[in-house]
Amino acid sequence: MPDDEGYTLNNMKIDVDMADITNAGEAGINLDIKAEDGSKKVYTIAINKISNLEIESVVIDSEEILYNEELSRFEKLVQNGANPEIVITAENKNQIVRLLDEAGNQIAEGIGILRYNAVLSTDKLEDNYIIKVISHNGEDVGSKSYDLKIRQKSTETGISYAKVDGLGMIESEDGLEYHAEVSRTDEHDLKIKLKDENASVKILDLERKYSYR
Repeated sequence: MPDDEGYTLNNMKIDVDMADITNAGEAGINLDIKAEDGSKKVYTIAINKISNLEIESVVIDSEEILYNEELSRFEKLVQNGANPEIVITAENKNQIVRLLDEAGNQIAEGIGILRYNAVLSTDKLEDNYIIKVISHNGEDVGSKSYDLKIRQKSTETGISYAKVDGLGMIESEDGLEYHAEVSRTDEHDLKIKLKDENASVKILDLERKYSYR
């Protein structure tokens, strides 16, 4: 208990009410320490309430995208040639939300929520963005960045190579036919490698006997 002068012996427990600091800010407390012989010294205690710079949601074309902890980014796969709508919402609706391109140039901004219709690249399949949440009290008070990748589905249907028994095949001028001459043995090893790692291939001639490797 404090004495008549308001001093508490040896230790003090204080409940600091920061309810009036709705976002980021500082609570300062001045302490007057009196020694046993009566000498005094003043100390300042500063308690900082950090900004809430978290993202509540990232929605692309009406689908919420979860943050990939392993890759440390938000990521979305869209149709080739799409112009997806990006909606980014901050947990603290007072914070500034910015969308930057890969080079760090600002392309969109909002308060609490950002909406942007992306114009994706025509010469590559991946577009990388930076989401930046900034304290409404200023960037010097706090900011946090998140990576966002939007990848267009590939339209590549080409064959990288076709080999029979380890030897390359002759490709037609239009690239739609491959030809090879083989020995008279009954079985031959045909290997097909597609240009795009995400493309798929299947056999249409079901009358002949095949086995997959």
